[in-house]
Amino acid sequence: EGVEINTAFYQISNQISMGQTEQELILDIEKITRQVVEYEKKARETLFKNSRAKIEDNIFRAYGLLKNVRSVSFEEAISLMSSLRLGVETKIIKINLKMINELLIITQPGHIQKLFGKAMNEEERDIKRAELIRGKLKEGEK
Repeated sequence: EGVEINTAFYQISNQISMGQTEQELILDIEKITRQVVEYEKKARETLFKNSRAKIEDNIFRAYGLLKNVRSVSFEEAISLMSSLRLGVETKIIKINLKMINELLIITQPGHIQKLFGKAMNEEERDIKRAELIRGKLKEGEK
């Protein structure tokens, strides 16, 4: 759907829905989602078997950056949180997954402006996004 963000997230949607019932559409999406999950599990196994040290380094670098960043674009934040999320799901790092999922939503440009109650330019949003991420990660360490 034209999404250009380079992360380890997938967006699943259908392109053909004419003539199908809602139930058929749901079953098709569920089937495809299960297939993607299985592909991802196999890809992770291969990735970790061949490059575990590099993956762990990437995860811990993402964590270090996010804990200390002072300005971060939405695209970079999503990419770093994607790595962090992989670390949580593979038990490499212990952070609350729910908090990361929340950050993935509230760090979007519109959510940042709503949360802080004002329109902002990109630079202001990047600074507030970094502030928000640092605060949430600090809370998660308590």
